[in-house]
Amino acid sequence: MDYLSLLPHEYPLRLVDKVELYKPGEELVSKYDTRHLKWLSIKTPIPETILMEGMAQSAVIFTQLETRPLQNDEFPVLGAINATMLSQVEPGQLITYNIKPLRLLQDQALIEGSIWVDQRRILKGTLTVGIS
Repeated sequence: MDYLSLLPHEYPLRLVDKVELYKPGEELVSKYDTRHLKWLSIKTPIPETILMEGMAQSAVIFTQLETRPLQNDEFPVLGAINATMLSQVEPGQLITYNIKPLRLLQDQALIEGSIWVDQRRILKGTLTVGIS
């Protein structure tokens, strides 16, 4: 299955390169190479908002796999985020997103997410995603 086809986002705003693992009802692991952020003209750490958006995009993929795909007239929305930044991500690093369900409904989900770089957890938190 082409998991990325579940995202309405396109480059340069697609912040997921591939889904590495999907265990129904349990977890989704995806990757993103920050070298694709060429359009981001900074040499400092990747902004937290970019990292959380990538985690949210991974959550959108997981939620659709667990419930149903978005219809043509629907789009994903990000709700509340409660996250803690533990370290920084430098440009050029490979990010791993780990997504696990806390609660799934037909058109929304509460997700536990974390971001890893080189087996170090960079960010942890919860977020809600929905369909509008």
